[in-house]
Amino acid sequence: MASSASPDLKIQLMATGENSGAWGTITNNNLSAIEEAIARSTDITFAADAPTAAVTLTNTNALQAGRNYRLNLVGTGTAGHVLLLPTVEKSYLIDNNLTVDVSVRNGTAAGTNLFNTQTVPAGKSAIVYTDGSAVTSAVNSASAMEVLNTLSVGGAVSVGTT
Repeated sequence: MASSASPDLKIQLMATGENSGAWGTITNNNLSAIEEAIARSTDITFAADAPTAAVTLTNTNALQAGRNYRLNLVGTGTAGHVLLLPTVEKSYLIDNNLTVDVSVRNGTAAGTNLFNTQTVPAGKSAIVYTDGSAVTSAVNSASAMEVLNTLSVGGAVSVGTT
């Protein structure tokens, strides 16, 4: 469980009666921080000469990419792209609009916490969850699914009796 000092949980408190009858700046900032975490989207840009992008969080209520729910990966590149997520508990929807696969992990560009990664294939999307030290797929099964276009299978398939 994240502590109250975690960057993704920064909430400012109001004294009793403060901002009475008005939302006030503190409440507006708190609500914006919550909105980012559940509904906002941001672009994360990659370049061939900068194949690693780090999403960071600070201990403020300022708007910041690492708090957004949806990360839209854009830019160019060849191979070996890495998206580094903050080392806090959080879920992300990652849309990989690049022409290369991207490895998603926790840690820093200096090389900490580079294990337990998820790969988001080129042109695909994934929902991932990080506990602060590992990134895992948030969806590993579906009870029902409708395929509207061609179904492509990249590995072994088991089909039930019906």
